[in-house]
Amino acid sequence: MKTATWLLLCASLLSAQEAPAEFEPLPRSRFPELPGTCVLLLVGHPNPVTMLDGRSGAEDAYCVTSDRSSYRWTWVAEPGAGMTQFRVPGGKDATVLLKGFGAARVQTLQGLGVTGDAVLVEAEVNGGRGAAEGAESLALTRLKVLDGTPEYPIKVSEAVAALRKKHDDRFRSCAAEIDQLLEAGRRASVRDEKATGPRSTQSLTYLTWDTKEGRLEVRFQTRISDGRFFIGGGTATVDGRTSTSRSGYEWAVDLEMKATVDRSGKPSAPVWGSLVPSRRFLPPFPSAPGPR
Repeated sequence: MKTATWLLLCASLLSAQEAPAEFEPLPRSRFPELPGTCVLLLVGHPNPVTMLDGRSGAEDAYCVTSDRSSYRWTWVAEPGAGMTQFRVPGGKDATVLLKGFGAARVQTLQGLGVTGDAVLVEAEVNGGRGAAEGAESLALTRLKVLDGTPEYPIKVSEAVAALRKKHDDRFRSCAAEIDQLLEAGRRASVRDEKATGPRSTQSLTYLTWDTKEGRLEVRFQTRISDGRFFIGGGTATVDGRTSTSRSGYEWAVDLEMKATVDRSGKPSAPVWGSLVPSRRFLPPFPSAPGPR
């Protein structure tokens, strides 16, 4: 199928959806200065978001975010932990050295009364010194859970789960259109050749707390992809097997949703973008030099 024909088919399928919403890019390495005490969102399973900046940590790690920032690595009180240095406002070399703080993880947070994948907290940052602009990590030297309190009745994890269900239901309802777009992508990429797969679905959830408006911001991105791949750049197809060194042609369809939830727990109406198709070629990795 020629590219022009593929684009026309994609356009006809997309026209059946409502006009795409405006979705600003997710933050990349955005770490604004924080005051000594502030409201922050503690978020678990952060790697899909931190990897947007090329960073990753433990699977059960927690980060903090507010006002559409990138996710910051977070330290909390941990008996027996050593000294850790954190950047604070006050100049390029301004730091504070804190003892007895370790990486925020499921076990350490449970001891502080924090449970759930996302929790709103009021926190003292770096002993009240705050966090410097650009600092990727900080310590919560004091924290208080706000979820379910009279001032913040919202229960963040429950609110996110309810919105996630709406997003997933919407994605499933688009199955026929997605299949057509994937088939169009296959024909445009490899013509009459078959897909080797595996067809995969990847999802990303980005959360942040808008301190000015006092509301949770939620973004979901889901991508379903397929392709005709080769192992190690050779001629043997993957045939459904996962390979860390695969190359070849990939085609995909993306759907994105955004919504907000106010501090009382009331969600806004979800806003969806259109189904967005894409194609790309994955070049083979250079071969390692042989013996001389």
